[in-house]
Amino acid sequence: MEKYAVTADIEKAFLHIELDENDRDVTRFFWLQNPNNPNSPLITYRFKVVLFGATCSPFILSATLMKHFRENPSNTSSELQRNIYVDNILTSFPDETTLLKFYAESRTLLHDAGFNLRSWNSNNENLRNRAIQEKAGDENQTVKILGMRWNTKSDNILYNQLTLTENDDIPLTKREVLRQSSRIFDPLGLISPVTVTSKLFMQRLWKEKLNWDELLPSTLKEEWKSIAMEIEEATKTEISRQITPESDAQEETELHIFLQTPVNKHMARVPI
Repeated sequence: MEKYAVTADIEKAFLHIELDENDRDVTRFFWLQNPNNPNSPLITYRFKVVLFGATCSPFILSATLMKHFRENPSNTSSELQRNIYVDNILTSFPDETTLLKFYAESRTLLHDAGFNLRSWNSNNENLRNRAIQEKAGDENQTVKILGMRWNTKSDNILYNQLTLTENDDIPLTKREVLRQSSRIFDPLGLISPVTVTSKLFMQRLWKEKLNWDELLPSTLKEEWKSIAMEIEEATKTEISRQITPESDAQEETELHIFLQTPVNKHMARVPI
């Protein structure tokens, strides 16, 4: 939201948390005594650290990090508690001084717990250059942020562009409409004024009592193609990441929200 955004992640986060020796037996697994010989006897190994892929691993990582942050209270640890997602950090700051302070202090704080905070990227050139110089930076101009993309140069949020209408050979059924509409990933709802039409169309197919693999009538088929083309265009949209005004951080800001409730959807509009 603020002027300068920053992303980073913890390198091999799970593997830096040791399991208590009494708990390691639950992670036992078989392996070949000689991996080059499929007929060799099986032997048993066990993990000494939190393993990637276990259902409980993200919770263990989160509990470990939160305990460390609480035991080392500061503005930086509070910022990390609010803006860490498993092993990814995504936050923003109103000025460069606060941004660079967060960079230095968060790296030290995580290092003290045995973690390496790396892959730093930002729309602030000084931070980006410093992180690269310290071999902790990500040199890519476009980075992934929680399933979406962020162009650090233009400071715009980008979508993964969808192509829903190129293959006319695939029979258009209710199942196919659901498959195509499920490809839309818009966690912030920034293009929901467009994508909501796919949900309303799916609702209409249920009301028509069409079977899952029944071909859509020509009128519905053309209607879906029109909706799909609008969605394709919407995913080409680039949206400015920063929504705070270029003004004094202490200055009070107001948001005026307008609501509308048509028959089949709810809408809110926030001019910025």
